[in-house]
Amino acid sequence: MRSMKIAILVLLFSTHVFAADKPVLVINGKPLDLPQYEDYGKNERPNYEPEFNIQFSPKDEIMLSFFQRGKKPVLKIKDSQETSGLFFVTLFLSKEDGKLINKAEWPAAGELDSSERVRYGSRIYPLPDNGYVGMFNKRLQVLNSSLNAIHDRLLERLPEKKYVYEIYAPSHGTFFALMQGYKRFLGENDIIDYVTFKTVDRVSDRIVDIWEDKLLLVGFSGNKINYLFEKRIGSSSEGFRLKIENFEDAKFAHNGAAIVLSYRGQFPPFAQHYWFTIENRKVGNPVFVEGEYVNRLVVARAAPVFAVSASKSRLFDRGASGKINVYDINTQQMLLQTKTYNDDYDYALSSDGRSLSVFLYEKRKIEIYKVPAPVAKKK
Repeated sequence: MRSMKIAILVLLFSTHVFAADKPVLVINGKPLDLPQYEDYGKNERPNYEPEFNIQFSPKDEIMLSFFQRGKKPVLKIKDSQETSGLFFVTLFLSKEDGKLINKAEWPAAGELDSSERVRYGSRIYPLPDNGYVGMFNKRLQVLNSSLNAIHDRLLERLPEKKYVYEIYAPSHGTFFALMQGYKRFLGENDIIDYVTFKTVDRVSDRIVDIWEDKLLLVGFSGNKINYLFEKRIGSSSEGFRLKIENFEDAKFAHNGAAIVLSYRGQFPPFAQHYWFTIENRKVGNPVFVEGEYVNRLVVARAAPVFAVSASKSRLFDRGASGKINVYDINTQQMLLQTKTYNDDYDYALSSDGRSLSVFLYEKRKIEIYKVPAPVAKKK
């Protein structure tokens, strides 16, 4: 009887795996010369684990960003910043065939130490209008489509080691946020118009998204998030205020409506996760998300499509396996579900919502999925 139960479990597990969608293209990281983990002695360069970030550019090219050592001899810790040999690199790849389109490098002076990379580390984000906003060598810059700086500002040194700078690029519009917060959580946030490079507002609440002249913010009661609200940039007026518990993430949809992700129930495996929309201050019907642990939302810039990572501890997996669900907002259909991952990963959606790219850290490869269009419901 016991062997029969095990056989049934194996069959159920196998069926679930093979029912998942498969990537249409896999890009191997070896030809791209992606960095591996370095293990040096204490008298040589500080150890560091390369950090990767995958996004889609305004042209819907895959952007893969990371820190990488230059092809130079081993350097000592005492070596100067200018000769550190550490670079911030962004690769631009075709989502159709995976070919390298462009490679950009910025010297990462002063970012040898991991805490410095967290606080002032180089990073780059696409802007809706064919440009980029980035932080390089402790300078805030707005770049044009050719990656040339058109605005530049030296960032002041923050007072404590636990304080960090972070950039929040908009889902739509010309405003972005420079966040100066405690562990990327609380602090002062400057709202900057990237056309004029002027600060137009400042907020202390945690920002979760920006859409044109609207901010999506969360409020706290003590150290716990207990409400979500919308605020107009440069004004104290609010669009909506929603009490919410067990908050995970929220984003503006393609039409400026907010998508909220929360969960109900007790600690996993009893937790139940849902997403819903808010339009005209009205909350839509909640939609169940498969998975016991639900992570951040990624929303397509110009389509009613979003992706969410979810994980569930499963039989025969080592640890909690993860997968990515892609949903159509209007029809509430799940359009795609990736296979199970036991690796750390990052993911992004193209602006039209038709391509999902996933970077697997350990395997150093990119998987590209085609997201199908929603199926019309029968009347």
